Amino acid sequence: MKEQTLKTSIITRYGLILGVIIGLSMIGMLGSMLIAESLDNDAENINISGSLRMQAYRISQALLLQDNPDMPEDLGNIALQITAFEDRLYKPSLKQIGYGHGDHPLEKDYLAVENLWHALKNDIIRAQTDEEISAVTLEINHFVLQVDELVFHLQQGSENKVRLLRTMEGIILFATLMTGFLALYNVFYNVVEPLRSMVHAANKIRQGNFDAQVFYEADDELGVLARGINDMAADLSQLYENLETKVATKTAKLKRLNDSLVVLYQASLSLSDDAKNVDEIQRILRKMEASIAPISLSLCLSTESSQQAFNISPASDSGKEVECIKPNCGKCPFAHVNKMLSERTFAIEKNGQEFGLLIASYPKDSPLLEWQKFTLKNLAETLSAAFSLSQQSEQSHHLSLMEERAVIARELHDSLAQSLSYLKLQVARLERLKQKDDSEKQQQDAINDIRDGLSSAYRQLRELLTTFRLEIKESGLEAALQGTVAEYSEKIQIPIQLHYLLEHLPLTANEEIHALQIVRESLSNVNRHSQAEHASVSVRQLASKQVIISIEDDGVGLPENISIQGHYGTIIMQERALSLAGSVNIDNRKGGGVIVTLTFTPNFLNDPKNKASSEL
Repeated sequence: MKEQTLKTSIITRYGLILGVIIGLSMIGMLGSMLIAESLDNDAENINISGSLRMQAYRISQALLLQDNPDMPEDLGNIALQITAFEDRLYKPSLKQIGYGHGDHPLEKDYLAVENLWHALKNDIIRAQTDEEISAVTLEINHFVLQVDELVFHLQQGSENKVRLLRTMEGIILFATLMTGFLALYNVFYNVVEPLRSMVHAANKIRQGNFDAQVFYEADDELGVLARGINDMAADLSQLYENLETKVATKTAKLKRLNDSLVVLYQASLSLSDDAKNVDEIQRILRKMEASIAPISLSLCLSTESSQQAFNISPASDSGKEVECIKPNCGKCPFAHVNKMLSERTFAIEKNGQEFGLLIASYPKDSPLLEWQKFTLKNLAETLSAAFSLSQQSEQSHHLSLMEERAVIARELHDSLAQSLSYLKLQVARLERLKQKDDSEKQQQDAINDIRDGLSSAYRQLRELLTTFRLEIKESGLEAALQGTVAEYSEKIQIPIQLHYLLEHLPLTANEEIHALQIVRESLSNVNRHSQAEHASVSVRQLASKQVIISIEDDGVGLPENISIQGHYGTIIMQERALSLAGSVNIDNRKGGGVIVTLTFTPNFLNDPKNKASSEL
């Protein structure tokens, strides 16, 4: 807001008005005091002047009755009466009237009374005869008239002073009232009304109406305040408009960011299933282009060892990759060089392995914004993670396939291959017996051994087929064990109990398969050799988090001094246990029967992070 200057001040203005009112009050009080001071001796002078008349009559009476013996001495003594008269005439307060007033009528009246008195006094003293006394009496009457003139003028002067005091007080009162009225009028129109207008404008501004104005023009404080409010309203209106624009811009930017994040989220979900789906990649690129327009995108996919690359763009035919020559995918048939466009590439790599480039083309006059760079970088990272996971999944699948083939080869070698080798030896033996023309009994024994070997090989083949077809559903090891127990209970025709006490401890698919195969092999031995009436399978977890799987039966048990190392089933179980970094123990059970115990530590606990969290 611009700085405002003051030409007038409300404080100065109303200070002057207050000064005028105070000045009028002071004038009134001082005038009243002066007039009252001047009236201080007026009453006394009037009284003394009036007493001069009375004293003159007493002198006249004393002259007429001076020889009367009944007359009191004080009244009949003319000298005493003259002295009393002069005491009154020359009173200081009354004497001041005759001196120092210049041509004032009172001074003339007093001097006239004084002069007449001097002449009358001499006549009174000399009067002896009746004629002289009568003449003096007439002079006294004339003298009284002159005293009356003095009294009249004293009274008139006192009345004039009172009248002047009344007039002055009336004028001052009127001036004070007019000044107060003008002050109130000025306060109402120059203070109250502007303040009311400012309050009204402030309420409108508070409600969001920034067009409110204070219509008051002055160079005082309220004028500066009014102009300040108007300037503030204008500034707020402009700021509000700019704020709305900024909010709209921010909202649009947030919407674009949200759309980009949605695209990134959908990309991470869709590419997690199939990172090489060209249609899905094109769909993701189209959505990303829509969210960060006007930028066009394309993918240049390649590997370090490959000498060719494939460019995928939303502009290409759906589901098709366009082959181009490394390292410049811009030479692809659909890539047109546009001098009005600039390009920015984002590497698609993970763990040091390169998968290609994400190419962003944009107008040269519209460079990439930070949020667009951030979004494209995240898209490149999402694609990198998807391609890396896809490659890892392929490698893992390849390793699993190789491991599965190795397991099949090992089990064929340890079971069916040995049986076929045994049969081959028996066939060779039978041929030698025929060549030597041995007895039919020996030949029949060889044929019976071959038949038993074929039956055993067929049984082993069926078991291997069952093993190879074995899989664990999503429900986990417990459900697979329940199915196995039910299967062998029906096959052996004995009750088999399952005690699954494993806590919430995740097992890998490899661990579940090997554990299930060892249980099946153990139950198969129960079926062939134990002659048991009851069997049980127990799965529990030790305090050390190791998993213990026990298969028990109450059959005949193992013969003394029997070696189980040469049996291919036992060898396979031991190899499975070793693949789990565990061990298998086969021993006679107390009270009869055999107990097979598998002990291993799950891979979940081999991870230091998981091990620490499980210990907590």
